[in-house]
Amino acid sequence: MTTDKDLERKVHKAIKLEPMLNAAKIKVTATEGIIILTGIVDCSSKKNKAEDATKQVEGVFAVIKKAEVKLNQKAKRIVKKTAFEKLNDYWQNWNGTKNIAKGKDEDGWITLAGELNWN
Repeated sequence: MTTDKDLERKVHKAIKLEPMLNAAKIKVTATEGIIILTGIVDCSSKKNKAEDATKQVEGVFAVIKKAEVKLNQKAKRIVKKTAFEKLNDYWQNWNGTKNIAKGKDEDGWITLAGELNWN
């Protein structure tokens, strides 16, 4: 029978084998086949990749992802800009009407304001 410590080692090894993951930043805790992943990653795809690697380990019954996603400053600016541009573009082109809204971005909170025609 696999102990919790053995399972933790196996999961940590599986995560370490994933090239895009930094295993040192992901903490693994096992309790009766349930794995809890904590720590910090810099994008949600890495969090999902860690979960996928964990699910492949024999003896794992469930995975709880508690790892935090903390974007670096460059990624934050890109994500914020892209989200703002996409939402603003969608809002301004909704229903074929142009320039009906104004958008603003304050500390990651995107606010769109304007008027729409309603049936």
